[in-house]
Amino acid sequence: MSKILLINSPNRKSEPPRHYPYGLGILSAILKQNNYPVEFMDGNFMSLKESEDFLSNKKYDFIGVSGLITTYLYQKEIIKIAKNTNPNAIISAGGGLASAVQSQLLELIPELDVAFVGESETNIIPFMKNMKVSLSEIPGIVYRTGKNIIKNQPVDFIEKLDTVPYPDLEILNLHKYFENKSFPLSPNVQSAQRRGNVLVSRGCPYHCDFCFNTLGREKIRYRSAENVLSEIKMLTDRHAIDFISFMDESFLTSRKLTGEICEGMKKIGKNVKWGIAARSTSTDPEILSEIKSAGCDYIYFGFDSGSEETLVQMNKKMTLDDNFNAFKESVEAGIYPVPNIIIGYDNESLKNIEENYAFFKRLIDYGKTLKSEAQREVFERGFNNFGAIYFATPYPGSKLYERTKHRLPPLEEVLKRVSFKDAYELTVNVSQIPDDTLVKEQKKMENFVRGFRL
Repeated sequence: MSKILLINSPNRKSEPPRHYPYGLGILSAILKQNNYPVEFMDGNFMSLKESEDFLSNKKYDFIGVSGLITTYLYQKEIIKIAKNTNPNAIISAGGGLASAVQSQLLELIPELDVAFVGESETNIIPFMKNMKVSLSEIPGIVYRTGKNIIKNQPVDFIEKLDTVPYPDLEILNLHKYFENKSFPLSPNVQSAQRRGNVLVSRGCPYHCDFCFNTLGREKIRYRSAENVLSEIKMLTDRHAIDFISFMDESFLTSRKLTGEICEGMKKIGKNVKWGIAARSTSTDPEILSEIKSAGCDYIYFGFDSGSEETLVQMNKKMTLDDNFNAFKESVEAGIYPVPNIIIGYDNESLKNIEENYAFFKRLIDYGKTLKSEAQREVFERGFNNFGAIYFATPYPGSKLYERTKHRLPPLEEVLKRVSFKDAYELTVNVSQIPDDTLVKEQKKMENFVRGFRL
């Protein structure tokens, strides 16, 4: 039986890991169900030297490395170490980086044997059974054979998500992530002691121009409320979770499912709070009241710009009125809004950036009409959350990257620049605005929104 190691890659160096690796937990559960021995290593908690020492004392048949696009430099180093210490092992990459870069990742990392593209829950066991024989019939992989790189047919997306097991939390050593559990998004998530992650759906029906997660865009698939609530009850009963971060790209796309989850959360009780991400076009007073009564504490909104022109260019399919109403109605429901702004889009002008201030002023004028101290507090914290002003970043796999790559550095240089960074740092400027001017505009906007009081 093959001996397996799964490695989680660190996303950035600027802050500690706040989320346990949900996807790798699922893969571990699937492998264990099929009697494969699995071990786990998280690069967030080990230096490369410590990782090399660890791998030098082990012998694996398969080593799988997973991570987002921002983990390229780490993956390049750890895969080289893995191959040097375990020369007979098959070394694979999966997750956001592998799905976005695909065949080119094997060209950039010569020690890499295989890249898993898309959802690997259905092909991981067939792969394990055939990895020493033939990979030609395994869908959803790109692999090296001699000097050639072969890309197989895509893997089918999982339609019945209830068939996917819950993550294997025992292997992940949760207490390490609980130490970094809080976010300054709302009082409840900031004071949470043991925050857990849950994913209700996969896919997104929208096509934001800057998003590099382009797989599965046409169709959104859902778990049943019963399946979701069973996982949440397991988290609260076994691990004393007191806050749930729903990781869906857009949580409120199914009103029926949202209602069923809300009813179930009320029955679970234990004063468990939760937070979501949602589009402004999915909210209204009725649904906000419903989720608030069930414990929803914050909503992360991708407002992305206070310029109508820039929103159109981003293909957001939302308006400033949509965003204003979502913020206003969240405040009135007592749910903390967590909005964001992106500047430096290609073809965006300084005039477009200045239009953000008109949107801010419109919100401030509304905030000044609030009489309730509770609502004023929610407004102020929500408005302060605009303080993370991001730069438009051309992540490979996105339409933004494809449209601008003719005037960008080579692919590997882009991957190096974004490694260990988030979009709060200017890494690759796609606009016509000089770097120093963009950075000044970011600081100016931050100073305007952070610490604001009515």
